[in-house]
Amino acid sequence: METYRSRWIEVAQSAEIPEGALKEVAAGAARIVIANHAGNFYAFQARCPHMGAPLSEGTLVGSKIDCPWHHYLYDLATGENYYPKSVYPEELKHAVPRLKTFPVRQVNGRLEVKLAD
Repeated sequence: METYRSRWIEVAQSAEIPEGALKEVAAGAARIVIANHAGNFYAFQARCPHMGAPLSEGTLVGSKIDCPWHHYLYDLATGENYYPKSVYPEELKHAVPRLKTFPVRQVNGRLEVKLAD
């Protein structure tokens, strides 16, 4: 069985991402988006899991990110889909992908994201 290590990678200065802003950054080989909502920072995959839209061009709607192409709506903290899952019949709800999220922390004004190797 393989084991995975996690590592924290510095991705930005917290001052670069004001309240209500989104910023796409590199985290090692991965591209992620950092969001600042109500002074809290969230990190998630840079492309929408539905059709690959750039989520850095999306809109924050409260604690959710609204995809710029098809308006899929994902929770910033959990990656749970709210729309269209909320209007799908029960038998299709499992087909709506989640947004991959990453732990993020602020250390001395720097933002770090935790990635699994």
